Amino acid sequence: ELKLEISPDSTAALVASGLLDEDPARLELRSVYFDTPARRLSEAGFSLRIRHSGETRIQTIKAAGAAAAGLYARPEWELVVEIDRPVIDDSTPLKSLLGRSAWELAPLFEVRVERLIWNLSWEGAHIEVALDQGEVRAGDRRTAICELELELKRGDVRSLFSLARRLDEFAPLRVEVLSKAERGFRLLGPMADAAKAEDVRLSQNGTTKEAFGAIVASCIRQFRHNERLIDPQRPEALHQARVGLRRLRSAFS
Repeated sequence: ELKLEISPDSTAALVASGLLDEDPARLELRSVYFDTPARRLSEAGFSLRIRHSGETRIQTIKAAGAAAAGLYARPEWELVVEIDRPVIDDSTPLKSLLGRSAWELAPLFEVRVERLIWNLSWEGAHIEVALDQGEVRAGDRRTAICELELELKRGDVRSLFSLARRLDEFAPLRVEVLSKAERGFRLLGPMADAAKAEDVRLSQNGTTKEAFGAIVASCIRQFRHNERLIDPQRPEALHQARVGLRRLRSAFS
């Protein structure tokens, strides 16, 4: 998946671009995210949600993987469930991770979006384009969502970026560095004034290309986190955004 931020004011231009079908599929989605009081899932790099679409409930478990800057490639486990209670069994890693604390899982926040879906053939690849508009809710706190997801169903991953560049000609797009789960967890804590660089985890057996990609993703994440926070009342956010850009220039050097 390639996640991109789009302004609500630009969605009409995107739909009218001519690149997308005139009659997209339309879904109303409500997703409830679960974790333990100690946040054992998020600390271990997993998210767990139950998504409602009409009368259907689908439980999805995702492994976070490496810190992402737009491009998300994560293992997923999906299961149709009957009730609004997670099913923890041997088909996923969560049973061994949680053990007896699985009973502590509780809903923490929810995401409500209207999703428009198009399916495209682009440069020999099959890509699902989804436009999500809605909000994340945690108690009385809210944050708006307006994002575009390009999901590669078949073909070369480079086609995702090619399509994104083409769509950007009609509606300005920006790399999205926060998943919906990350947005929800941020609502549960204190509001941040700035975001410092995250640890860059490199594999001892990795290639130079892989290391460079991880470093660049970290720099982009730092810049985009702080770009949202830049305000005359938050001078540290501007400083940290500049730090992210300086780290990026150093990486290219």
